[in-house]
Amino acid sequence: MSFWRSPLAILFLALMTVGISRSMLFAVLPPIARELGLTEVLVGLMFAAAAGTFAITSPYWGRMADRLGRVRVIAMGLVGFGVFMMLFTIAVAVGLAYALPLWAIFLLMFVPRVASAGASAAVMPGAQAYVADTTSARDRTSGTSLVAAAMGFGLISGPGIAGLMSGYELLAPMYLAAAIGIIGGVMAWWFLPEPARTQAQTDKPRPTLTIRDRRIVAMMPISMAISMMVAVTQQTSAFYFQDLLGLDAAGTARATGAALMMMAGATLFVQTAIVQRFRLTPPVLIYGGLILAVAAYVVLNMAGSFWMLTTGLVMVGIAFGMANPGISAAISLSVTANEQGSAAGLNASMSATGFMIGSLVGPGGYTLSPDLPHYFGLVALTVILIGALFVRFPNPNKIPPIDPPDSQA
Repeated sequence: MSFWRSPLAILFLALMTVGISRSMLFAVLPPIARELGLTEVLVGLMFAAAAGTFAITSPYWGRMADRLGRVRVIAMGLVGFGVFMMLFTIAVAVGLAYALPLWAIFLLMFVPRVASAGASAAVMPGAQAYVADTTSARDRTSGTSLVAAAMGFGLISGPGIAGLMSGYELLAPMYLAAAIGIIGGVMAWWFLPEPARTQAQTDKPRPTLTIRDRRIVAMMPISMAISMMVAVTQQTSAFYFQDLLGLDAAGTARATGAALMMMAGATLFVQTAIVQRFRLTPPVLIYGGLILAVAAYVVLNMAGSFWMLTTGLVMVGIAFGMANPGISAAISLSVTANEQGSAAGLNASMSATGFMIGSLVGPGGYTLSPDLPHYFGLVALTVILIGALFVRFPNPNKIPPIDPPDSQA
């Protein structure tokens, strides 16, 4: 069966919709926040609180994916995200239309933003576990690459779509984000079949997997660093473009959107063409991605023009396209079949923790000094790269395969 006629194609489209929905905020919220009078620190606090909620709830949703089923958890997360995102957009519209106190505007936006993050935390653990149920060990990297490509492309291309739409109506991307989240959930519920459990999952009890498990503990800081890198670049790029080029709110959204669309293209190319075609192993993807990430921050630290900034962002996109599926596959291959949901939840939690750190260091550091976010990223990723040299990653070619059922192949 070809990919586009398989259940994984439905999963790919559902993940892409929620990725686009979540990340549209990166391009439009910073200039909107300035229109409302919110500072960079408050914007960073909102993103950080959302990421913190995502980190706290992801392990719970991972356990629910093992207990209730993959599809049900994915659909609940998508629909819940869409509903709360619509409430967030209405709150922003109220703040722009009426002269409310700053604290009231912030609170009206803060609550639904955090709630939407908690709901969307269900999607990635359910999706990763779904892939683990329907792929063999040797195909795990390719499977997780497709999941990462869907969510990653959505996360990185969302700002580009928002930048194009904001030229017509500033809040249009946010209304669209809410709508496609709900549509994605309905699509998953009706068209995505629940995978059959393998014999290993049926016969064994479901142990409680913790982040301190020796099989995965050394990989978690790498997962955190990858997301931190993306958060720092995405959430400060609008500020860099606006201040370096002297643009207004609409011009900033367009310039940021164009650059992040190029970043998205680089990520999609790596995850769908390079990883799928050459079947690169997790160590190659992880080390290659981290080395390129360090080089990207060197370029960003020297950037003083649109094209230098864009070049650095494209390099970040390639690095993310390599390292993200690499670490997800490594974690999945390190645990048993009946621990996949829990492992994916812990991975998503650490990824969100990295995003939270990036959300604080990015906009908050930019307020102190425009050079600080990129210097922080350079130092942090260099340390992670050195530490990764001492981690022993699993080799999928040496793991006895637990083949998926024929109906899911």
